[in-house]
Amino acid sequence: MAHLALISGLILLVVCGGGVIWLLLFSPRRKPVTIPLGELSKLWLSEDSGGINEVRALLREALSLNRKRPKPPPKPAPSDEEIRDSKEQSLDSSFRSSSERVNPPTWANNDTNAFYKEFVEPYEKVIGEKALKSVVEILKLLDREGDCSSVVSGESWGEEEVNIYSALERVSLRTHSFNTARYMLEILKREYSDFEMVVGKGLIAALGHDLGKIPRLKKAYYSTGDHPINSAMVVGALVKELPYKEEVVRAVRSHHETTNDPFTLLLKEADRRAREEEIAESTLLEKEEKPICSSSKTAQSIAKESTSTGLEESDTTPPNPSDLSWLDLDTLLSEIEPYINRYVDRKGKILRETPMTGEMWWAFSMKDGLVYVMPLLTSRIIGQLARKRRLSAFAYSLAKDKEFQREVEKAVAFRLREKGYIPEMIKEGYSGARFLVSFSGNKKEMVGFYLPIRAEAFGTSVGELEARKDGMLKKIQRVKPKWG
Repeated sequence: MAHLALISGLILLVVCGGGVIWLLLFSPRRKPVTIPLGELSKLWLSEDSGGINEVRALLREALSLNRKRPKPPPKPAPSDEEIRDSKEQSLDSSFRSSSERVNPPTWANNDTNAFYKEFVEPYEKVIGEKALKSVVEILKLLDREGDCSSVVSGESWGEEEVNIYSALERVSLRTHSFNTARYMLEILKREYSDFEMVVGKGLIAALGHDLGKIPRLKKAYYSTGDHPINSAMVVGALVKELPYKEEVVRAVRSHHETTNDPFTLLLKEADRRAREEEIAESTLLEKEEKPICSSSKTAQSIAKESTSTGLEESDTTPPNPSDLSWLDLDTLLSEIEPYINRYVDRKGKILRETPMTGEMWWAFSMKDGLVYVMPLLTSRIIGQLARKRRLSAFAYSLAKDKEFQREVEKAVAFRLREKGYIPEMIKEGYSGARFLVSFSGNKKEMVGFYLPIRAEAFGTSVGELEARKDGMLKKIQRVKPKWG
């Protein structure tokens, strides 16, 4: 009996052990579940139930991976009608998106349509959807309201600039904006090897740089100042979502200021070249007694016509502010002489009588033989002489570009120094210096920026110049450099 029990036990052990071994060897193994320690740490580090619940959900998801999931029943094959409907919907959707992407807007003016086809449509894909939308919105404004003049009366135009204003007031804002954009693309091609990447930015800045001149927008932003500020506000509202918004707005706001910003300098050059072309074309049309029209001529063709009509300036090359080889110094000095020890009004016109208050002068003499001339007076007179020589591009740049004006004033000082008319206190490369002017009585000292020129350069004796003094000019006692 004992033997029987032992045998039964051995048999049971063999069967059970074999079963265990078979299960270990042949049963399917579950895949290991890996949970990052950082996630598990939420169980003891998280202060809210959200972290714990997140870990629990992760655990439940991981554990469910090893559970056998029933296979979904096979989908029934689509019918022929369903296949046909699906294809029609896909083609219809593709057609709609394609037509919306390619078809340009409808323009009211032929020049807008021509500009879009030539300078925008080829770059639609590289410009990007958001930038293209901004370009189109600006073009819509110009198409609807761009027939206004490209210059604003009373805005930074002096009496001596009336000829330039008269030439440009017949050029529409739309034409000038298109001209500027055309030159901007030329400049971008010159400056960037991958210029396609900046076409959108360039078009927006060039097309939008003068939007503040549109009468409706000028009135809306009247209190903000001149047109560059107004234009910057309009453009800023149209490019809110663009990554280069600040760069574009800064260029538009500063395109008439002195700046070292690279992109603004490109816009300034495009604007200047457009104006040079417009002035030259206006001059040609005046000679031919034809009305001004949309600018379609190239700078090269205008330059050729300028040569044949006697104009002394080519629009193909920017004017050089340092090249005053055309300027006769004696003529310049003779034009400055009447201003010495004379009062002028706000517009720079010489007054016949001494004003009771608010005296203002541009040049005065001292008994030591020096005449202190504001560089502004020299550049103003040079602008008048340039217009007489029909150097329209030079005159325009001098009138509207402060940086160009300063370079011209430096060039004048250099030529006067070569003649021995400038004292050593003015260093080479400078157009003048700041001087402290002292008066007799209770009048406070005044600081002014002047270019001192020896009196003999004007061909008038110091005594004659001093005899002109009256009012506050007569009370000047001493002039000395502010620094040093």
